[in-house]
Amino acid sequence: QLYLFNAINGKLIRKFKLGRNDIDYVAFSPDSKTMMAKKFRTLQFWDVKTGKKLKTSENESYFSAMAYSSDLKTLITGNHRDIFRLWDIDTGKILKSFDGHHTDLTCISFSPDNKTFITGRERGRLTLWDIQSAREIKTYSGHKKKITKIIFSSDAKTFASASADNTIKLWDIKTGKELRTFQGHKRDVNTIVFSPDNKMLVSAGKDYTIRFWDTKTGKMNRVIQSQDSIDSFQTLTFHPNGKYFISISRGLMKLYDSQTVKLMRVNRL
Repeated sequence: QLYLFNAINGKLIRKFKLGRNDIDYVAFSPDSKTMMAKKFRTLQFWDVKTGKKLKTSENESYFSAMAYSSDLKTLITGNHRDIFRLWDIDTGKILKSFDGHHTDLTCISFSPDNKTFITGRERGRLTLWDIQSAREIKTYSGHKKKITKIIFSSDAKTFASASADNTIKLWDIKTGKELRTFQGHKRDVNTIVFSPDNKMLVSAGKDYTIRFWDTKTGKMNRVIQSQDSIDSFQTLTFHPNGKYFISISRGLMKLYDSQTVKLMRVNRL
């Protein structure tokens, strides 16, 4: 089963009964109206408000990473053999399939204009792809270990990458230039997120910390040090209004005030 919670008050909203077999992957559409769940060889799409299953796409092999387009029309998946598939969300059919000719894919991120996407790999390689031609446009070099997360700024001029080399890097998409490196984490950086206005970057890592960075100066403004041994944070997200952000670790969901960084609520999942 999957459980849906209200992030502000911590109350359970709904349970989704997905049937047998373990759930491999879960993701929300950018408008949060649809949820995708990967189970064995199927992709299941659910209406978040009603809890009803919308469709099931069969015969999808294991994939290492996926991303929604911002227009909610397509979904891209990539597996460990570097086979990418572009899916039509409305029909559940595969629109395009192509070979990336590499291995060890770890993450994918769609650009805001849905014309390109970026992939990250085990050895720190970042690649910009054109969706229409299914060709590589540019590579970005700088990280020394696995890429754990890729996020675009809302203006699509820059993107940030997190890595197991303990750093976060900010890149100029067009030029490929590394604009800034954020250093401070003592272990792998698990995840990153931009604030809605792109002025702040928040990161979380295996060193049990959440760190707040000024994207313009690269200065680290705040650090939250967890005292909980299971708090190797896996996910961070901002509320759309920017007033709150949420961290999720193994069994814990925490709600913070984004201005004061005050812990407001803890839910055990």
